[in-house]
Amino acid sequence: RSTLFPYTTLFRSSYNADDFPVDKLDTWMQTEFKSICKVDKNSFIALLERIMLFVDKYDNKAINLKFEKDGIRVFNMNKSSNELLEFVESKDYVEYECYINAETLLRQLKAYQADIVEIHYDSPVCIKLVNEDTIQMIALLIEN
Repeated sequence: RSTLFPYTTLFRSSYNADDFPVDKLDTWMQTEFKSICKVDKNSFIALLERIMLFVDKYDNKAINLKFEKDGIRVFNMNKSSNELLEFVESKDYVEYECYINAETLLRQLKAYQADIVEIHYDSPVCIKLVNEDTIQMIALLIEN
């Protein structure tokens, strides 16, 4: 416990810098994804907050994102709830489906600095939220 901050507990990590695959992250940061779409940030946040009412913690808080011609269809894992988030813009559309942690996505969207979210997709590993000089990468979950 720190004497300067009595309500803060400080922990030392058992990991060192070599344990994190920085070179792999950098590779994905530099990789150009085939497809890009733009969606309204506030609409996406509202949709996620609604769909999370039907997301089970035992499913790793996972949701299914299916990129369709007109937008992103968002499902809970048992597909009892789904909504379509329409694209504001789409470039080089390809059909694409992935699983992602809903809470992580929601946190990243809330931290996103613009009103229109630019999503780069069509990767087996992650999606990217891109805003000027900032790239937010969100790892995908593996379907069980």
